[in-house]
Amino acid sequence: MPKHVLGIALDTASITLVRLTGSLKSYDVTLAIQHPLPQHDEPQEQAALQRQALHTLLDPLRLHGDTILVALPAHSAVLRHLTFPFKEPRRIYQILKNSLDEHMPFDPEDVVADFHPLPSESKSAAQLLAVGMPEDVITTALGLLQEVGLEPTVLDLDVFGLANAALFG
Repeated sequence: MPKHVLGIALDTASITLVRLTGSLKSYDVTLAIQHPLPQHDEPQEQAALQRQALHTLLDPLRLHGDTILVALPAHSAVLRHLTFPFKEPRRIYQILKNSLDEHMPFDPEDVVADFHPLPSESKSAAQLLAVGMPEDVITTALGLLQEVGLEPTVLDLDVFGLANAALFG
């Protein structure tokens, strides 16, 4: 088990940081901060202001973590329950983006898609919770975090954060 886990919820208007420190038996919350991110009408100016705000917040904290979990806002993604007549992940990934196409306001070529299998009584069909998020949303978030020296281990949607933290811990 990691000794230090850093959780980051990156939303359009704020960043939330939670650091857990512990051992195999238990974790203690050693930091919990929510900080507003500046807003600007011009995307380049907003990115510069947000980088500056993150440096101001993070530099004095000298954050690190054996595991860095990042949650992106679900409002930037599309979530759908899909059924496929097969269960092989390789085959699912081959058609997942195109299967989400009718549900998304984005071009499938500009989307990162993933899925989580749901319980099913069928031996051959797969029930899935599928998600699609524009690559530029992910690239922007990762770039912002990498510029302040944080390299995420896991990238997830905010709606799945607590469930995955419970499974991870």
